[in-house]
Amino acid sequence: MLAYAQRLRRPPRPRRSGQESGLALITVLSVIFVLSLLAVLVMYLTGKEIILARGQQQASDAFYLADGGATVAREALYPLIENINTNAATIAGGQTALSSALSTMYGTGSPPQPSSQNPLKLLDYAGFSSNSGACCSTVTFGATAGTANESYLVINASTNYPTMYVEAYPGSDQFLSLGDGSYTAEITISPRLVTSANYPSGTYIEQAGPSSFATYTFHYTYTIVSRGVSGNDTRRVQVSNNFDVVVSPGSFADYAYFLDYFGQAPTNGQCTANGYFTSLDTFNGPVFTNGRMQLAGDPTFNGSVSQADYSFSYSNGQCVAGTQASSGLVQFYNNGNPQQVNYWCSPPPPNNNPCSVDNPTYAQGGQNFNRLASFIPMPANAYSQVEAAIGGNPNNTAAVTNQQINQALGLCSSSCSSNAPANGVYLASSTSGSTKTLTGGIYVQDSNLTGMAFSLDSNNNQVITITQSNPSSSVTTQVTTITIEQGSNQTVVSTQQTSTSGSQSTNSATYAGTPNGMVYVSGAVAALGGRTESSTSSCPSDSSDLGQNSSNSNLVGSCIQSNTEMTVAAGGNINIDENLRYQTQPPSSGTQPNNILGVYSAGGNVMITNAPQVLTTDAFLMSSTGSIGVTNYNSVFQNGSTCSGQSAGGCWTLLGGKIGYYAGDIGTFSTNRQGQVVIQSGYSTTMTFDQRTINNGIVPPYFPVAQLYGATFPGLTTPPSWQELF
Repeated sequence: MLAYAQRLRRPPRPRRSGQESGLALITVLSVIFVLSLLAVLVMYLTGKEIILARGQQQASDAFYLADGGATVAREALYPLIENINTNAATIAGGQTALSSALSTMYGTGSPPQPSSQNPLKLLDYAGFSSNSGACCSTVTFGATAGTANESYLVINASTNYPTMYVEAYPGSDQFLSLGDGSYTAEITISPRLVTSANYPSGTYIEQAGPSSFATYTFHYTYTIVSRGVSGNDTRRVQVSNNFDVVVSPGSFADYAYFLDYFGQAPTNGQCTANGYFTSLDTFNGPVFTNGRMQLAGDPTFNGSVSQADYSFSYSNGQCVAGTQASSGLVQFYNNGNPQQVNYWCSPPPPNNNPCSVDNPTYAQGGQNFNRLASFIPMPANAYSQVEAAIGGNPNNTAAVTNQQINQALGLCSSSCSSNAPANGVYLASSTSGSTKTLTGGIYVQDSNLTGMAFSLDSNNNQVITITQSNPSSSVTTQVTTITIEQGSNQTVVSTQQTSTSGSQSTNSATYAGTPNGMVYVSGAVAALGGRTESSTSSCPSDSSDLGQNSSNSNLVGSCIQSNTEMTVAAGGNINIDENLRYQTQPPSSGTQPNNILGVYSAGGNVMITNAPQVLTTDAFLMSSTGSIGVTNYNSVFQNGSTCSGQSAGGCWTLLGGKIGYYAGDIGTFSTNRQGQVVIQSGYSTTMTFDQRTINNGIVPPYFPVAQLYGATFPGLTTPPSWQELF
């Protein structure tokens, strides 16, 4: 048993040496060291990636800050420049001072050398309107002809001028905070030299039109450099573009209603402003008077409304403008107790807020009723229209002599008579071989033209028919028919004469080209529009045209072909006796037709005379010395005649505008027991402003110019060139 027990005893474990224990420890420490190195390396690489990512993010942020700053600068530049359009009329002495300043900017010489021009001076009119719409916070530099450029710095908007984001560059950048970074943007505007046939040496400013009231085109380049900063990173972006500023006088066809003097022509040597715009009146376009507006009830102004508020006094048969008021008052009817207040409705706050007696509707806001606008003079003559008719220079505003007219019409050679041409219809032309080419419009010599009408032939050509009575001692009637063939670019003129013996003769001539759209009559026009039913067709869609004229039952109206632009001007009265219709009526939107008509009397009135009870007139009507009215307005269309359910009165629909020196009488009215206006005689009027003149640039040719500067900005908002600067 003892021996067996001894066999089961565990043998003794061998002892490790000290060298083996040290190796194990070294191995463990080595592994730990390697692992530590790997951890440090991983942490190093991770940190480096974080740093690189943060740098890339900052660089990206700086880039977007720079690009965004350039966008902000562009958005600030647009109103800065575009407000030249309004500032030009209201600062630095108004239109008179501006006209002189523009001439000085243009320079000296013919044409002026670029070194004498000062194009950057126009930027003194650039600026911003305040929050209330008041003018103006301009950014003024006072440039001279030697100024190379002008620079602006983008800043934060101010309280009073929320659209103001720039100031004159102060000499160093100022950074604006945005997010975690900042940016600064500088706008530099430089003159741009252009060359043309008229300016072979180059020019910064081009001039066109009469020097007394010219159109000026300023050529510029803007460059924006924007810097974005995020952390330690900075990026730069540059955008640039060429643009123009065209400063030009407007047209009187830009107005729905224009009155020089708010009242009728003077009687007994007195100028008494009378008449009101009432609740019956709705104006869909700009309304202006050089006098003081007189309002009753709730007239509606869907366009701009302005008055210069000048006083008028009697002188040599006219009411002549005197001085401008200091506060811009408006006269309100006030329920038969007229009052004059410096406000846009009556009675003004705080007496009664809101106004409850006379409360006109202003689509653009009553605060935008400009009650102290710049004076706009009416043209004193039709010299420009005469020049256009005879193929002369319509920008020449000097008097046109009979010698010049005879010369231009080919009625004489080197020596021309000082007498007026013989009565007749003339087309200015040049002759080369057997070809006569038109060089102007249509000139009619007649002290009292019997009639002028417009129609379409079977080929849709515009036909103008001019009738003269007793044009000479041997001729009782002369009818000139002018057919304008736009497709073949030629004009056929046929003249039929009836002699005192009753015999008839016809002559015809064909010209290359078509008239320029100007028709001028030296005297009065007894009847414009009416023509006999037996003549060629009128507007195809106008079935209501026939047999309306009870005074002249054999007459139908006139039609202006879809592509015809025309102005009829006369030295005396113009009487409209029938419909004047456009072949194609302008739609509210989309492609617009070109047919447009202007009717202008330089020395008389434009009157509706012996016309149908239901009358349509598609035209801009203007009298620069008289008025637009209705002959026998207080007696026609009464005694039970009807129109659109009325007990009396006619209905006159006008598409275009009315521009007169005085307000003309068109009818009489009374009020019934319900307070409704009832027409007693004459016409009630529905007037629609033809907005193509201001929206599409379709204006009657050579229509009188309104001496009121406006501006357009070709190229300003087109996409610019872009690049990143390194």
